[in-house]
Amino acid sequence: MRIVDRVGPGGVSAFLNEAAQVQLARAEAYELLDYLDATYGAPTEAELAKAEAELGEVFGW
Repeated sequence: MRIVDRVGPGGVSAFLNEAAQVQLARAEAYELLDYLDATYGAPTEAELAKAEAELGEVFGW
């Protein structure tokens, strides 16, 4: 589906701006994760499993 078909001819700029903002936020999150890994070490499998379980409890996964 083309962007213009979804948002109309007047909404393309706003759609692209929002998409760019999402990409920038994602890049910043990955930069933070890289910093935390470099500073404190990557999480262990056990830590990841515990975090996933806790998130599952919160979000009902």
